[in-house]
Amino acid sequence: KTPFVYILKNQLSSLVIDFIVKNNSRTKTENVHTLMFTQIFNVFTNLRYLSFDPSSVSLQGLSFYVSPSTIISSTLLELHVGIESFNDYLYLLDERFNQLHTLYVNILIIISSPRIVNNKNKISNLRLFSLHSNNTIFEYGQLVVPLLHRMLNLENLNLLIRVNRDKGLIEKCKYVTEVGLYDERPFEHEFFLRIAQSFSSMEKLTVVNRKSQIDKRCIKSINDNQDLSIIKYPHLTKVFLEEAHDDCIEQSLVDTKMCLPNNVFLSAVDRSLERVARNFERGVTRNNCEK
Repeated sequence: KTPFVYILKNQLSSLVIDFIVKNNSRTKTENVHTLMFTQIFNVFTNLRYLSFDPSSVSLQGLSFYVSPSTIISSTLLELHVGIESFNDYLYLLDERFNQLHTLYVNILIIISSPRIVNNKNKISNLRLFSLHSNNTIFEYGQLVVPLLHRMLNLENLNLLIRVNRDKGLIEKCKYVTEVGLYDERPFEHEFFLRIAQSFSSMEKLTVVNRKSQIDKRCIKSINDNQDLSIIKYPHLTKVFLEEAHDDCIEQSLVDTKMCLPNNVFLSAVDRSLERVARNFERGVTRNNCEK
């Protein structure tokens, strides 16, 4: 072996691969890319970071139905990848990458399968998990939630998904400290309450939502909705609301809706803050504004 080959095989620790597809021959490229992915870990034995064309999932997402079950790496720490199905994702988590702490996954479709991988082992090393899928998920509670419960020490969770789900969110992700929320539907008071219950250790909250709340127009009470449960985020240190509707800002500032901890940093558009706090003269926002 030449010194160059030795360096590539044993010393290369980071690898980024992107593909350019000039036609829509999906099956052919999909099989080639899957076989290439399986061979990477045989060739590069010291790999710690791998980005394997994570954005092009619609044309060549990895699928492991036809690949050998010999993919394994005890060195890989961070993986960015696009895959075809939820079953393929469970395949990746079948203790093949036992040191993995950061995982970004773009999945074409998340549905149950008769050939579903029966993988229920705990995932203790994963600290950051990002899941992206453009297709609507109809089995969120049956597939995604149990998966998150297996991630015992997760600290950072990013879900960019479309969910067909009326109730519930995620139960007890106690180690997650950073949460980002985005939706095309309004975030109601009850939703923020569920966030507090699901992420008890949350320190940073980012909200991206331009929709006006609906429930607040249906609740009639005296003195700024005092019939609502007051939401508390005891560990919160930073709140980013630059891309949030005035109702989300009001949700955070009105003390009969939310009680912010002391010394919290809140970022929002100046005009929105002035409208909600009425030039900081509105009584029900004074307590939170002074923090």
